[in-house]
Amino acid sequence: MKKLLGISCILYCLCLLSQVNAQPGIAGGYIDYFCVGQDSFSISLHILAECNSSLTFSKTLTATPECSSASPVSIQLALQDSADRTRTQNCEGVCNRCIDTSCTEPFAFSEYRFKGIIDLSQQVCDKWTFSWQESQRFAEITTGPANEGIYLYATIDKSVAPCNSTSTLSPFENTINCAGKCLSFYNNALDPDGDSLVYSIVSAKSSPTQDVTYLSPYSAERPLYFNGFPKTDLLYHPPLCRGFHLDSTSGGLHFRPMQAQVTIISYKIEEYRNNIKVGERVRDLMVVMENCESNEPPTLSEKNFNNYVCSGQNISFTIHSDDQDNDSVKLTWDGGIPGANFTVGMGRTPTATFSWTPRDSDISVVPYVFKVQASDNACPLPEHTEKTYPITVRHTPTADYAVTNLGMGLYEFAITRIDPASASMQWSGDDSISSNYPKFTHQFSQEDTVEFELALGGYCHNIYKDTLIVEFTVGMNEPLTSNPNIRLFPNPAKGHAVLLFDKDGFAPTEVELISPEGKIVGKWKQDNPGELRIERDGLASGIYLLRLQNNRGQSWQSKLIFE
Repeated sequence: MKKLLGISCILYCLCLLSQVNAQPGIAGGYIDYFCVGQDSFSISLHILAECNSSLTFSKTLTATPECSSASPVSIQLALQDSADRTRTQNCEGVCNRCIDTSCTEPFAFSEYRFKGIIDLSQQVCDKWTFSWQESQRFAEITTGPANEGIYLYATIDKSVAPCNSTSTLSPFENTINCAGKCLSFYNNALDPDGDSLVYSIVSAKSSPTQDVTYLSPYSAERPLYFNGFPKTDLLYHPPLCRGFHLDSTSGGLHFRPMQAQVTIISYKIEEYRNNIKVGERVRDLMVVMENCESNEPPTLSEKNFNNYVCSGQNISFTIHSDDQDNDSVKLTWDGGIPGANFTVGMGRTPTATFSWTPRDSDISVVPYVFKVQASDNACPLPEHTEKTYPITVRHTPTADYAVTNLGMGLYEFAITRIDPASASMQWSGDDSISSNYPKFTHQFSQEDTVEFELALGGYCHNIYKDTLIVEFTVGMNEPLTSNPNIRLFPNPAKGHAVLLFDKDGFAPTEVELISPEGKIVGKWKQDNPGELRIERDGLASGIYLLRLQNNRGQSWQSKLIFE
């Protein structure tokens, strides 16, 4: 009987030990949500945990209202998919603990994605916080927060129009890294609403009101021992890579770990629309630094890379990889710019080509960003290099224009619409056509077929090319010289010209003189019956348009040349 009790006790202890080993060991996570209808949202919980954990952690999110007139709502989640996040998974002859429970590799993780739906249309409160909490972090954290709890959150304001969706974040890749190497982590968030994102380092939380505890001298801002520790603002320049640097715009984190450690880094991501904050959330990330065998990471370089492109115009450049250890390199990208093409070539160190033609709807002051990763095939821990490429889409200027035959070889060129209004303009073409005015007239010397163009400038450029058939016809308005009741002399003139007319046949009530640039440079009313003196008044030499109109709505026009 005692022997049976002893065996039962051993089995019970083994069962307890099994349950302890089955604890999830959370290594990081974040929450995102996407608008699927009026006040309805699809919510995802992303969790990084030890491989082969029993997944006993909570699958419930809590939606907490900001106002007291509403009550918290529970959101039940279902597992959607999972993926191994161990760097040894592609190494031949090296075991992978994610698929082999007998493997003794010290670190192996999987990323799990859970999903649920919440309908807030019947809720009176606009502002909510989606949160998730679990009791146990990864036990091997060396900088303090081992076995502490983890708390994740994301805020939402359902009154924002159009309804808001969070940015998409890159997967939990490259969690295990080599000490002594320059490292760059990129969130590379793509916001579907075009909102601006601001990143900052914050303390990871074990509960809504409690920050995790770091062992001295570490903290949220200095979560591990990096080159230059504890000074975070030292210059980051390879190969020293000193300091601990976060780019608040791209979310890129750059540092060089100097010893084997396991630590927690936590980001806050704030979202702004038209300079108004519309939400925030945190991304909790555990990183492992190991002492590795000598293996230099692959390199990335690009040719003809411009960080801006004009709408409607193509941007294309090549990205080259290399590896000084003669390892084979694999190039991948995150698809961060929808509609763009990323084509990878063949070979040990392949070249990739990026190509994109943005539309007018893609114009934004917020850069589009995509990430490229180069990974070598060294084992047991391959090295990798990541690089982001920001591209800002600017406005290509556009215009509508018209060319009007004024008669006797005189033509008016005029821009009727231009966007943006600040764009510069330059007319040019055959027969010495040249002007930077939106409207001007040009006197052709003979009938001909001439080519001209309108060039628009600014941050971007655009050129319209066109052809004009010049005709020396009267046009819609009869010239003065064909009217026997009207005479203009001298023409050409030096100081002034005199306009004589039969006051009974045609008595003008208004006379205008128009410059070659299309500007009205003189305007007269009839004072003396039968004649009008047209003063030059310092006008430059050139061909001007003289336009007359009487009180019966009739008009005549002709050229006036000042020598």
